Amino acid sequence: MSSSTISFQSSGIATETQSGLVSVSAQTFAGNKTFNGQIFTPNRITFNIGSTVAAANNSQQTYNTVYVNTGSSFSTSTNRFTAPVSGVYYFEWSNIKADNSATFVHRQYIRVNGTIALGDRHLRLSEGSQYGEGTCAAILILSQNDYVDVYVSHSSCSSYPSTSYAWFQGYLIG
Repeated sequence: MSSSTISFQSSGIATETQSGLVSVSAQTFAGNKTFNGQIFTPNRITFNIGSTVAAANNSQQTYNTVYVNTGSSFSTSTNRFTAPVSGVYYFEWSNIKADNSATFVHRQYIRVNGTIALGDRHLRLSEGSQYGEGTCAAILILSQNDYVDVYVSHSSCSSYPSTSYAWFQGYLIG
């Protein structure tokens, strides 16, 4: 069996193929390092952050504890993620309501560029005598420089200030 070297152009298209064994040296393919045909993305855009700050009605959730921020796309000074590249992103956020009264409700929405995304989908915490806890997720298609944050609205109580419950994370899917 003969072997052939495939070279990748910046467009990501193989310029030579041949049946049999294929040998590929380290190249760049679609902006990612490759080695023997496998794409490695050690610097994939990811973040995982927490909060020790309560968020009241009509306010942005503040995040002040950074666990992971690969690509530096989340800013603790603006409390938002800014997409460095256009693509599909996965986000997840969690919280707990600070009041254990059955009459109090805490709601958190994900916003893109200051506008609530995904219609009325949101994290709603309203359990009776227990502290309501929950997690919500969203997949969003973002353009470069779009920003995403978590916003409290339509709430009669604040969130609980603890990184055990108040966190936000996301990553680029592709």
